[in-house]
Amino acid sequence: MQIEVHVKSQSLKSEKRYGQSYLFQRSDKLVSSPKVEDVMAFTTVDVKNESVEVVGFVNSKIMADLKLYGECEVPRYRHTKVAVYLKELEPYGIIMAEL
Repeated sequence: MQIEVHVKSQSLKSEKRYGQSYLFQRSDKLVSSPKVEDVMAFTTVDVKNESVEVVGFVNSKIMADLKLYGECEVPRYRHTKVAVYLKELEPYGIIMAEL
């Protein structure tokens, strides 16, 4: 099986404000109909130091099956987007440090 990696990024500034979180369009296929080979790579971008940290990986199908996409904390995005908050994934043990 060939893995398809989808990179999701968050700025360090945003991480400090909202916690480690990533937004998706509600209609995004990773949310609505993910395949078993779809893997998300979560990253944090430090613009000031021009660096990127890979936070971890998670299988999109597992995320959808466990209904782990949540509502956005920012009200204006709630009608079009869903969010992944990494702190909410920890109890499930599904964040992988490497592929």
